[in-house]
Amino acid sequence: MKKIVGLVKEISAEFLVTVLLCAIYLKALAYIADENVLEKNYQFDTAVIAFVKANSNPFLVKVMLIVTFFGSSQFLLPAYILLIGFLIWK
Repeated sequence: MKKIVGLVKEISAEFLVTVLLCAIYLKALAYIADENVLEKNYQFDTAVIAFVKANSNPFLVKVMLIVTFFGSSQFLLPAYILLIGFLIWK
């Protein structure tokens, strides 16, 4: 019992606030997923697609191709290998 009390006293307020915020954000994400995916509500998607189509131009297309490259396997696989090599070497 003393170990449990000692453990509870060691938990900082910062940790508790972090856990609480994570729980709140997780609940918000679950709500958004439920409303948009499970209820098949595509109003948000339609609005974003309409905005992007209305404001697209060749320069923004090139910028977005560069941005999406950083999420592709052509970039991430070599980056992970280099990162792992660096961490092992360090």
